[in-house]
Amino acid sequence: MPSRTSGGSSRVPPRGKENLTVGWRGTEAHFLKLLRENLNLTVAPSTLVVAGTKVAAKTICDSFNLQGIRISSTQAEGGFTDFVLGHEVEKFLKD
Repeated sequence: MPSRTSGGSSRVPPRGKENLTVGWRGTEAHFLKLLRENLNLTVAPSTLVVAGTKVAAKTICDSFNLQGIRISSTQAEGGFTDFVLGHEVEKFLKD
């Protein structure tokens, strides 16, 4: 989740079936706190994590679990450019 200083929003939608987490910010304490406090965690949302490599994305998924944020995760194969050019988001949302 982008910080206000980076021009992004710190709002978290309270309900949703899918989440997209891009990059290393998925391991930041502030981001994880916002998720924990604002998401409906009674249902594990499908979450696609994009972080450069599948291993890096797995690390972010692990940080969610360590913080008690239950997700059903998918890790993108590569970085953001590969993610966009490979149409992974469309495949994720179709499932």
